[in-house]
Amino acid sequence: MQDIWVMKDPQYPSYPTEKNADVLDLIIKTSSNPNSYVLDCFCGSGTTLKSAQLLGRNWIGIDQSEQAIKVSAKKLDSISRDIFTPKPIYEKITLF
Repeated sequence: MQDIWVMKDPQYPSYPTEKNADVLDLIIKTSSNPNSYVLDCFCGSGTTLKSAQLLGRNWIGIDQSEQAIKVSAKKLDSISRDIFTPKPIYEKITLF
């Protein structure tokens, strides 16, 4: 891999500082392992969090902007409906 990457940020971003998902995928793949944690202290559009989720990483996203939190939640909600829903602690039991 070269040290110069030619990848453009989205032309119509959902958030002003949104980064290219392919670049974030590459960074996450090369700098972490599945089930490790990715921390994004200024998550903005949530693209890093989405990449981490799709690549099997745990993630922590932080932002103080209400707009950023809404955009991030919407982006994450588009890939999985149960990210923000607690998993049941028991299996459904069928009685005969």
